Amino acid sequence: MVSNPFDCYLGDIEASLWGDFEDVNLLSENTTGYTVLSEKANQISQILQPISDKVSQSLEMPVNLLEFFSPENIERFLDLFWNRWYQHCPIVHKASFDLGNCSIILLTTMSLAEELLFADPLFSETVVSVPERSTYLGANQNVQILQAACFMCLLQKWEGDKAAKLRMQRHRFTAIVAATRAMGLSHSIHHRPSFNSKVTLGEFREYMVKEQLIRTFNHVFLLDSAFVIFHNSVPRMVLQEMTIDLTCPEEVFQAPNQEEFVIATNLHLVGSGSPLLTDCVRSLCAENPDPAIIEKLHGESALNLFTIVTAIHGLIFHQLRAFSPFPLATTPLKKALERWELAWATRNRNISESNGERKAGQGCPAFFERAGEFALLARIHVEKSYISVTEWDDMITNLSEEPFQKTDKYLATFDQTGMDHVADLMLAVQNLDLN
Repeated sequence: MVSNPFDCYLGDIEASLWGDFEDVNLLSENTTGYTVLSEKANQISQILQPISDKVSQSLEMPVNLLEFFSPENIERFLDLFWNRWYQHCPIVHKASFDLGNCSIILLTTMSLAEELLFADPLFSETVVSVPERSTYLGANQNVQILQAACFMCLLQKWEGDKAAKLRMQRHRFTAIVAATRAMGLSHSIHHRPSFNSKVTLGEFREYMVKEQLIRTFNHVFLLDSAFVIFHNSVPRMVLQEMTIDLTCPEEVFQAPNQEEFVIATNLHLVGSGSPLLTDCVRSLCAENPDPAIIEKLHGESALNLFTIVTAIHGLIFHQLRAFSPFPLATTPLKKALERWELAWATRNRNISESNGERKAGQGCPAFFERAGEFALLARIHVEKSYISVTEWDDMITNLSEEPFQKTDKYLATFDQTGMDHVADLMLAVQNLDLN
């Protein structure tokens, strides 16, 4: 039984997280950095003390917060994050990350503080809208809290027990989506400035906060899509509300200062009429797509192409679960996948010609570089729509060592932590004609 057909991906990531990692103490006790870490460690311990007391009572043993959240451990967690995990979820602007001004919730999330995170007012059941913060640090605070929620959601879905996975999938993530909407998806659009040779520090900071917001909203959408793809969950976000910009090129996002930012934006022609995410998917599905959008997609990043193909998965879910699905309605989806595959092939060819995106020794590829496999899975779903329930049932008979858990022979199981339906698709793929 293939309980998790994507274990190979997680194995690659886990190997990169811990492989050849050296625990190096970069901050001596005499440095200012150590003082900041000590202050943060004390703040975390004080905030978590009520939770610690409850845990200590339930386990009938004391929990030493000061020892776990020591400056040395926090430093090690941060080093692991930047060097091993960051490439898989690049939503924080590394150059402007300031430990002294970092949200204590974002910092603590790297150390498993779920209860503290979701106690924040941003995830309140009564929140309707989030007031705009007038200052750079104020606006960045909301973004950091949502980033922390994304990290915690990934962590619990990856490493948590079944109860934690279900709690995150069915309850916590619903709060994350509500907070995302309250912060305003429509705000996730860059102004279209014409960057010249001079950009003020304020403009640079404003751009990076907005880009972090775009990337964080983008990853909330990706998490929702992952629940749809892997767990047959009903989407909590719809493509029509994703009126956000595509993420900017990585070279632009990693710019450490205004000068390099201007160089990167001019090199990649950032701000020159970029389409929104919804425009891209709509054009891919159209009978007569916008040539300018299709041309732009052929030069897009792996992250943006990955987001687009997962959005197509959402459209497929709605189509295949319709009460009276019509096979002809899948034609736009097939066209979209064919056009996407051409763009992905162009991207891979360009990467090959430029000697690859990753530097030697950087580790395994980021998760979203597996976008081609997700496109293939989408094609399998589309082809499966042409097969009757009886034919499909015959195809997957005896594929699994354990029976596929269903409440009824012909009803799929929705919103569970297992991925049996994905495993069956992968095992039966040899019987489908994908040409």
